[in-house]
Amino acid sequence: MSGWGMGWFGGGGTSTKKKDAPKNAILGLRSTLEMLTKREKHLQNQMDEQEALARKYVSSNNKNAAKAALRRKKQYEHALEQTSAQMMTVEREISSIETANINKETLDAMKNASAAMKQIHGGLTIEKVDST
Repeated sequence: MSGWGMGWFGGGGTSTKKKDAPKNAILGLRSTLEMLTKREKHLQNQMDEQEALARKYVSSNNKNAAKAALRRKKQYEHALEQTSAQMMTVEREISSIETANINKETLDAMKNASAAMKQIHGGLTIEKVDST
């Protein structure tokens, strides 16, 4: 079924959706960044915990348990590196969206200024300029 009546029932407000899309995208990306930051802290705590366990096991001559703790720490390190890379990607996306939004606003301002100049100079002709 086509969307012929969507505007009457509140489903066709595309201009406000397009206008809010960059803001919504940035808000979503910022919440993702916050979640990734929490994950990063959690992984760092897990790494520290595994390192402490490994030291404890080494001092008590339990080498197998120490090796297992170091392997888990290595897994957490790998997850932490991935999380850091994801955070960088999200930050880059936020920056790109903000830059694109600024460029769009600048272009819109320049279009408005151009339209105002055309309106001001629209009534001018060569004869009117010569007569002044």
